[in-house]
Amino acid sequence: MKMFEDSFLQKQGIEIIDKLHVYRLNLIEKEYNLEHTSPYVIIINGEYFYESTWCNLALYLCNTIIDRFEPSIDYLLLLELEWTKQSLFSIDKKADAYLGPLNNGLYINLNHTATHIYWIIMELVKQFDVDYEKSKLFYTKMQTYETDEVRAYFKEATKKSLNEFLVIIKRYDEKKVKTIFIGIEKLDKLLNGFLKSYKSFLLFESRQEYSNIKSKFIRRKVDTLDSNKLKNSIKYILNLLTEYYGYIYK
Repeated sequence: MKMFEDSFLQKQGIEIIDKLHVYRLNLIEKEYNLEHTSPYVIIINGEYFYESTWCNLALYLCNTIIDRFEPSIDYLLLLELEWTKQSLFSIDKKADAYLGPLNNGLYINLNHTATHIYWIIMELVKQFDVDYEKSKLFYTKMQTYETDEVRAYFKEATKKSLNEFLVIIKRYDEKKVKTIFIGIEKLDKLLNGFLKSYKSFLLFESRQEYSNIKSKFIRRKVDTLDSNKLKNSIKYILNLLTEYYGYIYK
């Protein structure tokens, strides 16, 4: 089954990479709202650089530039952030936000928001011989910071996929499948009240992330319930989702 419609993804600026839906950033024109996001991969001239934090991605690119292009320390010390006029690099670690040392001994000023660090990354990319048509930057958003439309779209896609898993792989009948989905909707309300960053147990795209949240949810929410019957019912559904995510994200 094809889970996703290309027209919707294109409209939202979303692509599917490694079974993960990610948003594409422009490396030429600035964007202005990247809070509560994480980088996934930057592709420069066909080379892939994976990092999960904006600071780490900036550090990685700095060291790559230093190693490949060997810019002089004097040149780097002259670089300023256009929106603050602060120096981007420093010989000394002026504050905790100055990270390093880099491969040439300098420190970089990353005392900024995710959006500003992305702008710094754009400046660093200019140091490459970049073919912008072949260069891309992709990032992820936390569930709660995606639009209702995007969440609804991916939740519905997961529902269809999970339904197939329960019917074909688990061989559950229609009545049992319907009961499980009713239970998941109830668990989603508990999840959102417990962890505001997560909207649904059907919006995970990683076995590990689901496993981490499931463990925390059981330990701090489910195991505190008085009814053993209710506890067992919840854990039954959560364990089914563990099987499903393990099957989908092998």
